[in-house]
Amino acid sequence: MYRNRREKLLEKSGADCVVLVNIEGSSRPSLIYYTGFTGTFATLVVSGSGEWLITDSRYTEQASKQTGMSIVKYESRKNFYEFLRDFIKEKGCKTIGVEKERLSVKVFEMIFKGFDVVEVDQITREQRMVKSEEELEKIKKAIDIAQRAFLEMLDFIKAGRTEREVAAFLEYKMKSFGAEGPSFDTIIASGYRSAMPHGVASDKKIEEGDLIVVDFGCVYDGYVSDITRMVSVGEPTGEMRKIHSIVLSAQREAMKKAKSGMRGDEIDGFARSCIERAGYGDEFGHGLGHGIGLEIHEAPRVSRLSRDIIGEGMVFTIEPGIYLEGKFGVRIEDNVVMEREGVKVLTSLDRDIFVVKG
Repeated sequence: MYRNRREKLLEKSGADCVVLVNIEGSSRPSLIYYTGFTGTFATLVVSGSGEWLITDSRYTEQASKQTGMSIVKYESRKNFYEFLRDFIKEKGCKTIGVEKERLSVKVFEMIFKGFDVVEVDQITREQRMVKSEEELEKIKKAIDIAQRAFLEMLDFIKAGRTEREVAAFLEYKMKSFGAEGPSFDTIIASGYRSAMPHGVASDKKIEEGDLIVVDFGCVYDGYVSDITRMVSVGEPTGEMRKIHSIVLSAQREAMKKAKSGMRGDEIDGFARSCIERAGYGDEFGHGLGHGIGLEIHEAPRVSRLSRDIIGEGMVFTIEPGIYLEGKFGVRIEDNVVMEREGVKVLTSLDRDIFVVKG
């Protein structure tokens, strides 16, 4: 599987070799995708004459076991950038495929200055968009773990607890159920803070009557989940119920009408039109969704600006929201996979407001 991915990458790049550098962490998802190696320091070199994974003594044994590739051990007697440049030259590489967007200007110039560079970012992005059955199963497991943890968390939410306390409990439960950790900074945004789309957990105390945005997910074997549900401490008001109903209708509209071959902006438009007809278009400022996989935000994008074609096997979120500044906000987020006849919803939590006692 990994070898086939690497061969396709090299072929599509048209370069003599492809070099994927993970020394700052940004290319770690690509290294996992193309090699199976999960360490934090490695460089993949793929050419027509061979394939090598370069790492240091911390990871040589792990790399060998995880990848089965030829491992090159870097020793710090020479600057790594010089070492890598010499290695590329030694392999006769003239034209080099690079994930340029993932490298700082400094690192790029230190390694690749003087070489004929071809950007492969779009190629890696497109390869990773369509998930294999194995990848899909890992995402489903990440969803299952996150959902179980959420249900356990409901009994922990009480007036007087801080948002950070609730987030910590939720993250603890996800880890206890087998997650590597949260897939992003858990959002617990209560009361007026729920109108902040990315209101990560703070020291604010949860109060009776608060509506809470709970945006959470976890990592399982490298793959992520990303879910949002609404929780009310005590019975929600009529206005809260009304806004929630509009958001839920918008999400259902997008799920119902989304079809394989549509662009991201078309799918976004289904939900956005529903919210606009209800008079809240200005209160829905973000895109409808984004791809998930080895990263919490990856292709395809589902937004007003997206021209990505959403095809079979792509996994993404559908998460409309309405945010009333100074009052409260509502977002409902599910993970879906595009199939031949439309989207299949992977998440299974009830989408109604979860009401807990204060």
